[in-house]
Amino acid sequence: MRGVVILLMVLLGASGCSTAVVGHPSSEPLRATEVILLSPMSAPEDTARWRITEEAVGDCHSSSISPANSRARRCFTEDSQVLDPCYVSPFAGSDEALCLSDPTGGDAVRIVITSDASGPPGDAPPSGNPWFLELEDGQRCGMMGGATTTLSGMRMNYACDDGYGYGDVEQSAKIWTLFFQSDGSPEVIEVSVRTAWF
Repeated sequence: MRGVVILLMVLLGASGCSTAVVGHPSSEPLRATEVILLSPMSAPEDTARWRITEEAVGDCHSSSISPANSRARRCFTEDSQVLDPCYVSPFAGSDEALCLSDPTGGDAVRIVITSDASGPPGDAPPSGNPWFLELEDGQRCGMMGGATTTLSGMRMNYACDDGYGYGDVEQSAKIWTLFFQSDGSPEVIEVSVRTAWF
């Protein structure tokens, strides 16, 4: 999955093709989108599933990528890395967090927190946009931070394996949906979301 934003001219094609919004692609429908509120440090067995690829030290603030999860943080390490989201322990006295870039993988960065400007973790249900998605066809999509671009008034919110997701995730039905544009395609289609992580 790409980690950089491709220029809008490249994304939409320099040929001047108009972009059409069409309906769902044909596929076997899901019964409901699975919604996961991540808490990788809630129990030893949760923490054990992650492979620690790096250790770091830094200070943390509320997450910009996953603000709906009260256990998620945006951490600034002593060697100038910015890690988001990082998940703190729900237990008092813990000074560690696990930082993930892909919840479907097994890698994590463990950070020792020198200061935490966020409030204590809670158990509020998630709201807003999830930071990571698996679409019905298996593609993975991660929330994009910083400045991106817009299409038909929708922000480019997600970078996916083979395209981009625009606008907010529609959550009014059991099956959540997202407007998606494949690489090299002028069309934006509404696709189903299999799994959403907060």
